[in-house]
Amino acid sequence: MFREVNPKYLILTMAIITLLATEDQDGDELETIGNYVVAIGGVILAIASQRQSQSNLSQPLNLANNQLIQRNFDELREQIRQLAQERNIPLKEGDTT
Repeated sequence: MFREVNPKYLILTMAIITLLATEDQDGDELETIGNYVVAIGGVILAIASQRQSQSNLSQPLNLANNQLIQRNFDELREQIRQLAQERNIPLKEGDTT
């Protein structure tokens, strides 16, 4: 949403909102508003960080899971081949490939 907005417009918008929100406030009210805005910003940054962390972790895990599944599949295929050979069970061409 904000990726396509010119940063200068974002700064200008923030400045206008700040001026409007603080126009008739005393020091204590301004401090409360400022702390509230900082708290919201902190939560937004925490959420963004968590999402980035999850995004970074999911790709390698998917690759690792795929590799583990493939390795398990290959081991099962070899076990089937060995069992069939031990029991003299003929396998068709595509049975273990």
